[in-house]
Amino acid sequence: MPSEHPKLNRQRAIGKWDEELSRLNDSVDAYVSHCSDVLFPLLQEDPRLTNERVNPLSDMSIDHALVYIDEKLGSLTRLEDNLKRARVTLQSYRNMSVTLAPINRLPPEILSYVIVIGQRQEEEEVKEYEARFEAEGVAEDELDEEETPKELIDYAKRKEDEASFAILFSWVCSKWRKVAISTATLWSNIDFRGGPPYEYAQEYIRRSKASVLSVFIDSRHETSEISDPENLDKALELLSTEVPRVKSLVVILPTLQEVMKVLKTFSQSPNPPPLEQLQLTTDEDPDGSVIDGGELAAKPLYYKQLMEGIRHIELDNVYLPWNSTTFGNLSSLRLANLSNDEITPSVDQLHSILTWSPGLKTLVLENLEITLETGQRPPTPVVLPSLSALTVSGISEGADLLVLAMLIAPNLIRLTLQDLPIGNGTDLLLSTFVKGLQTTSIPNSDSVTESRMEYLRLSNCNFEEVVIERMLVSLPNLVDVGFDSIFGVTDSLFSPLIISDQEEVAVSNACKRLEVLRIESCAHFTTAEVLKKVVKSRKEKAGGSGVRELKRLVIRWCTVENEAENIEWFKEHVEKVIWEESEDEDEEEDEEEDEEVIEIE
Repeated sequence: MPSEHPKLNRQRAIGKWDEELSRLNDSVDAYVSHCSDVLFPLLQEDPRLTNERVNPLSDMSIDHALVYIDEKLGSLTRLEDNLKRARVTLQSYRNMSVTLAPINRLPPEILSYVIVIGQRQEEEEVKEYEARFEAEGVAEDELDEEETPKELIDYAKRKEDEASFAILFSWVCSKWRKVAISTATLWSNIDFRGGPPYEYAQEYIRRSKASVLSVFIDSRHETSEISDPENLDKALELLSTEVPRVKSLVVILPTLQEVMKVLKTFSQSPNPPPLEQLQLTTDEDPDGSVIDGGELAAKPLYYKQLMEGIRHIELDNVYLPWNSTTFGNLSSLRLANLSNDEITPSVDQLHSILTWSPGLKTLVLENLEITLETGQRPPTPVVLPSLSALTVSGISEGADLLVLAMLIAPNLIRLTLQDLPIGNGTDLLLSTFVKGLQTTSIPNSDSVTESRMEYLRLSNCNFEEVVIERMLVSLPNLVDVGFDSIFGVTDSLFSPLIISDQEEVAVSNACKRLEVLRIESCAHFTTAEVLKKVVKSRKEKAGGSGVRELKRLVIRWCTVENEAENIEWFKEHVEKVIWEESEDEDEEEDEEEDEEVIEIE
């Protein structure tokens, strides 16, 4: 129970409590001492056993003494319980103090390391979910809650609502804020949102001290005003003194001239930065005349030193000299939207780029207008044993086949082929590219191993059905397969996916690990009967010989007979079904509704 003392300030209350604690210590010491006094006579022999006379007024029997002690020990237990409750109450208040929290007993340098680990985990999570969004074919800002997996929707909402890990950490308490601010690597991501004087960028640069920087100049961000020439000049003025410590540079600006202005700022630095990642993007179609007269081309040694450490390059509507050593030892490369042969690398130049980077892990080639020489034959194949993700999209006819034919990627996991006019020569595609997915990484080796590919996307490619069928049979470990606007996708194409005895079906048991199947805008897929056999056979034989049950089925904009009946059947047999009617049926329904309205009128 609280004491009846009037209200005291903290200092007087602590003083009173300390006095009572001292008195309690004295009382406990005295009590322990008297316990010894009681023990001594209890251990003495009872006088009645020696026939000595006991004076009842001056002494008590040992039994009487023990009964009395036992009663008092009960009250002692209650006292101990009261003390324990008081201690627990005070401890609960003590734990409200950040100063006394166990983690704050760590030295500042250890706490700083904990923050760095948290930031790295956040960065890895971002990369992981970016790959997941790409696999689902959706953008973070355009999510359909019905079709997108809940985990991705939850992540997108959390990312939108929460501040970064560094900011959240600095909000916990004054000590953590002090440690966070002194941890330079937490503030190494510099962007130029908003307009001048770019207070956030200045503060981040100050806090980052001497650590390497990741710089983002992005005109597409909703709060950005950097596309204004004056604002860009002020941002570059702020950045100019920090160039020697820029590790990553992302530039997204409306015109190529503005992109070159950024690179000019880098060329004026006396020492090249330790650049490892470079992304240059513009909305303007380049004409081939800007780079040749650029500041970088005028300083070849500086340019070489600047580019030789780069491991990740992404060029969108921007090009660099293809014959230089710019592309040596790359880990990832994306070339996109190079729309004329003056600025697009030739097949031979692309071959050299890949040869210079044997450790390449990710390769994306999108919308490249590559001109072929008369009678040009495929170059010597390039072995890329580390390549795990490949996207080839919108490459000019003829060049697309040569590009695929030059690749040997025995460890490829993800393949996307889109907007390729491949027609004649598909046998060459099968005999070279698919074989390259099955060949060991030893050059000039004829040994063949099982392809590791798990993800396949074919979109708007002029493939015949037999070509697609052979690809499915040749890639047994596929988990996620998608077809979009493919002429060769018909009902019979799915026969190889039926799990059965080899005697029953001539070609079967392909892709036993398949879990996700997507069919979109495929006009010749009309009955879905064979697909029902695929689903049923896999469900019946799941678990045996590595067979997996189909868990996700996406059918969009395909004119399928008895659609309502098919939808119900698939929903009963597949865990997740997404089915959207074809655009033709939607138009027919609209016309019927219009006719009904006319009749009513």
